[in-house]
Order: sequence, then C-alpha cells, then structure tokens
Amino acid sequence: MTPLEALLPRMEGIPEGPELSALADQLAGGSGRRITEITYAWRDGSPSMAVQTGDARARIWPERGGLHLIRGPEQIYPYVLYLPEGCRPGGEKRWPVIFFFHGIGDRGDDLKGVLRRGLPAHLEKGRGLDAIVIAPQCPADSHWADSEAELQKLLRFIPQMEAAYPIDRDRMYLTGLSMGGRCTWKLALALPEVFAAAAVVCGRTENYGALPSIRTMPLWLFHGVKDGTTPFQTVSAVVPRLLESGCRELHLTVYPYLGHDVWSRTYARADLYDWLLAQSLSGNRRGEAAPEYL
Repeated sequence: MTPLEALLPRMEGIPEGPELSALADQLAGGSGRRITEITYAWRDGSPSMAVQTGDARARIWPERGGLHLIRGPEQIYPYVLYLPEGCRPGGEKRWPVIFFFHGIGDRGDDLKGVLRRGLPAHLEKGRGLDAIVIAPQCPADSHWADSEAELQKLLRFIPQMEAAYPIDRDRMYLTGLSMGGRCTWKLALALPEVFAAAAVVCGRTENYGALPSIRTMPLWLFHGVKDGTTPFQTVSAVVPRLLESGCRELHLTVYPYLGHDVWSRTYARADLYDWLLAQSLSGNRRGEAAPEYL
C-alpha cells in the first residue's frame, strides 16, 4: 500500500496521529515541500481527501463593516459584535450570523481579550464578512463547556441576540477554538434545530450518544496532530462515531505538524467562511448539499 492509499479516508475513520504524520513525510518524499494539511470529507457516506502544501488558502477577504464592544447590565454576556456594511439593528434585511466562542485564556471582564485570537482577531484588523459575528466572553471563574450554568445562560443569550439584531434564522452558525470548540459541540448538540452548520477548531466532545441529533448538520473539524492540550485522539475517535450516527456531511482538516494552535491558520482561510455561509437549515432539512468549496 502506498502512503497516499494509507492516508485515504474510510468509514471506520482515519490513521492515528503518529502514523498520519509519518505518512505525510513519506508522501512528501524528500521533495522539501511539506504537506501542510490533509482534508478528509464524507458526504452521505462517500469519502474523499485533499492534500495541500503551503498556505494557498490563507487570504484576506475584502468586505468591510463595524466592530463594537457591547457591555451593560441588561446583557447576559458582554460580547464583541461585528455588523457588516449596511446591517443595522431594526433593519428589514436579514443577515446570517456566526457565533464565535473563545478559548480559556480569553476569559474575564476585558472584552479586548476576545479580540486576541480567532475570527475576532481578523475582524479587529479590519477584515470583514458578509455576516453578523457575535463573540460573547466567558467569566474568568467559569468555563464554556464544564459549567452547566454557562450552557443555561447561552440558551438565553442566543434568543436575546436574535431579538436584538436582524438575523436570518435559516443561516445561524457556530464556531470556536479549544474551550470554545467544546462549547461549539455542546451548543450544536443542545440546539440541533437552530444552527445550520458548525466549525470546531481543536475542540472535543465525548457525548457520543447525542451525535445522531446533529446528523443533518454539516460539520467541519480542524485539529493538529501534535496537539498536547486536546489530543488528536479525541478527534480521530469522534469521526467514526459521527459516521455511524449517519452524519450527512463531515469535513476534517488535519495539520500534520501543528500543535494546539491551529486557529491562527484556520481562521485566516476564506474557504471556511465560504463554506459556512453556504449552509442553511432549510437545505439541511431537504437533504441538499451546499456547493463544494473544499
């Protein structure tokens, strides 16, 4: 079996981390061009794979909008808000929304901390999207995923945001990194009829029994093989369980040589947002595949 054949996705999953990195080395074949990522995809059980060298997909997107830091006693959470150009509270046009959840290092009461990493960091640099972005901040003494109290607050926060902004309820999305990736899993499983798609960046879940509830929700997972904080085994273990549950559309991008910080590369890629914004709840219910961006 060639290294390429050994890397291919199967219904039972993908190679384990050390084997995957070794296969990436063999595939490069001493050419000096490292395999920077491997993206696996399963659509209605049909697997495919794409291998990339370099950073061709990392590019700046041109849209513009306004970034706001929202605090106040009436707010369940303080949050970073991005409104695309032309979007106004109370406006008639409905906009897609991306909810972003930060990692454990950005908890607290300084909202500028939420701007340090992930999607908000790119928005703060003046980049933009054709979507509303809402990024709440977790209290310093709490945890997005380990605290049941935060889940209950988030279940109130989401409708509060729907009432405050002109959100298209057919196109609501989840993403987050590390602790926020775990939160993304938790909210997706708690609200499978609310969110049209989810992108999990170095996050994990062990709630395998609930996976059938999101079988129609497109998922894109991102993980580094050398992750010492959220081990790669957590994502390689969930993939076969997702496939067994009947997951209709699953993508997994593996970075063979990266550790926990895969967010710097992941949130810089425009194809992530192309993919997210192409999904819809109505399309999921009809079983329609969104256009292929991978």
